[in-house]
Amino acid sequence: MGIEVQVHRQLLQLLRSEQLPTVWPHQLTMGRLVARALSQGRSTLVQVSGSGEHRLSYLLPALSAPEPVILCASETIQQQLLDVDLPLLRRNLATEKPIGLGDRWPGTGWQGVLITDPLTFLRDRLRGGSHFPEGVAVIFDGAHGLEQWAIQALCERIEPADWDDLREGDFERAEFWLDWQVGLSRALSSQPHHRAALSPGRQAELASALGESPPSEAWRRFRAALGAPERAHWVQYYRQSNQFSLVSSPIAVAGDLARALWPRQPAVVIGEALDPAREARTFRSWVGLEEVTCLRFPADPREQEVQLYLPTQLSDPTSSQYRQQIEPVLVELAALAAGPLVILLPEGPLRSHLGTFLASQFGSRVGIHRLQPPPNGITLASWEFWEANHHHLGAPTTLAVCALPFPRLDDPLVAARVQWLKDRRRDWFREYLLPVAIGRLQRGISPLRQTQGLVALLDNRINHRSYGGQLLDALTPARRLRYLE
Repeated sequence: MGIEVQVHRQLLQLLRSEQLPTVWPHQLTMGRLVARALSQGRSTLVQVSGSGEHRLSYLLPALSAPEPVILCASETIQQQLLDVDLPLLRRNLATEKPIGLGDRWPGTGWQGVLITDPLTFLRDRLRGGSHFPEGVAVIFDGAHGLEQWAIQALCERIEPADWDDLREGDFERAEFWLDWQVGLSRALSSQPHHRAALSPGRQAELASALGESPPSEAWRRFRAALGAPERAHWVQYYRQSNQFSLVSSPIAVAGDLARALWPRQPAVVIGEALDPAREARTFRSWVGLEEVTCLRFPADPREQEVQLYLPTQLSDPTSSQYRQQIEPVLVELAALAAGPLVILLPEGPLRSHLGTFLASQFGSRVGIHRLQPPPNGITLASWEFWEANHHHLGAPTTLAVCALPFPRLDDPLVAARVQWLKDRRRDWFREYLLPVAIGRLQRGISPLRQTQGLVALLDNRINHRSYGGQLLDALTPARRLRYLE
């Protein structure tokens, strides 16, 4: 019996056993697709909805395949696999294939499924390590983070403690290094954001002062990165401690992944809202993935339709009138919400003002970046916080989007990539900013699909800019509301 037929029968048996609280309508199709990819060694890309119910469709083929498999997933997904999905499969299906959890391959000849952190795997692969064997199929779940994992894997960092090593190793210039460190700290303290570009002047001064033989491995790697092309050099500032980290990041990693990962092993890349198009050409171009089998499973319009409220009378979020216009809308949303309300907007004066205003109206219900809000809580959060933590917060009944989730041009990493695209005469908005915003918006509202909650889009650019239609199309299935009820 072929693995595709075997997986199809086992999934069908599992679905008929009524052990599942909900049934994802695409389980069988995706199960066969992943089984075929593993058996034939062909890379495949799958876009799924954000419910997480798709995981049985790749776990079962991974456990049924005679060959070993590497499964890369974040800590949150790993917990779901270990606590829910794998015990369910073990109870209902007869399989003896071993399952491991670790940061390296268990040993030669091991034929199981190894669950590992994607950053650990990519750091090993992209930096020429040998902790994971070549030729073993790898499954990435949560692959919307794939490019950022690769960038992080190739970052060079100088942490606050590394300055002590530098002063001890270059004792004669210890005072110079202390002055350099203090000077940068003072400059950062007057900046509003926690990230800032390391100016070309400071880069040149630092490279010259470090010379050719810095005293520690971290400083040697960072010194080499300062002279490398197509990298962004920036500073991560920790305001509470008045300390900082120096960071050098690659601007693009498509070439690195195309050389060090994709030719060495077949991959099944699974994620939510990876690309507006089924063929995922934009996503694949940023991660260096050539032509592969692509499939996209949309949200179920019968059970995952959100309510969408788009007031048209609001000004642009950057205008001075927006603050006064948004206040009564948020008060009405908070009053009508049958459960938690999450308000999404970036850090800045507007968020500080709205936090203070809403606290004056609703008291302790209001908080910023709160991980355990009360049942009727009002949480103000950035898009980054929401995307990283919504699994822990549970699904709100109402989500208010005060600012569309475009990457911020004052972020040094974003600015470096935009300039990189401009230098190549490429469309930096449609190749970069717009796809990122669409993906964030789709993933951001995904938790409300399970409860058919209310999404209030309070950024009027979606009604008046040329790209608004693409953003609205990305939110389907949705039912438009003319007024709040």
